[in-house]
Amino acid sequence: MVSMGPKSIELCGGTHVPSSLHVGAFAITKELSVASGIRRIEALAGRHLVGLIRSQQSEISSLKNAFQKERQQLSAQNQNLSQRIASLEALSNYEKTLINGKNIITLPLHNIDPKHMKSIADTILEKHQDAAVIIASSQNERATLVVALSDSLTQTFSAVNIINLIAHNIGAQKGGGRPHMAQTGGKNPNGIPNSFNDFLKYFQDHPTGE
Repeated sequence: MVSMGPKSIELCGGTHVPSSLHVGAFAITKELSVASGIRRIEALAGRHLVGLIRSQQSEISSLKNAFQKERQQLSAQNQNLSQRIASLEALSNYEKTLINGKNIITLPLHNIDPKHMKSIADTILEKHQDAAVIIASSQNERATLVVALSDSLTQTFSAVNIINLIAHNIGAQKGGGRPHMAQTGGKNPNGIPNSFNDFLKYFQDHPTGE
């Protein structure tokens, strides 16, 4: 150690350490100018180095947890936004057929979360009077059906009864819901076209209601 008065104690590795082995592992923490053409390098070694490493590891762990949480939030927001965009695009792809004075609407979808299907059905019903809507989505080798009716039709029709009649096409036993909207799910996406056909046929065979 080289001392200059009571306030300056310096380690001079080049003069007072026989070899770098005596210093062992170290980490440079600062480099600065002390005079013209003279630089100083400050480092930590021994237990002080261990303390520095532990502090940095703790900080890195905290940052990692914070970024991971933010990444999960952004991923969820991105997925929700993608579903909303897909839902809006789907609204231009439905088919409407006039049967016995009623607007019968079919809409096949793919990879749409079931929780978004009901809101899509509501949006379609807002655009049409006396409407009966069936929406189907295939996702992960499963099929989901949603049947929705205008308020004017719930006086003589029930979405629950209708979906129970066609649920077998996708491998479901029955559905659940209310007279204006019902939902069911099954493991046979290939049965979606038959569900649409049965839906249309139902309103052809029941012009005045159930």
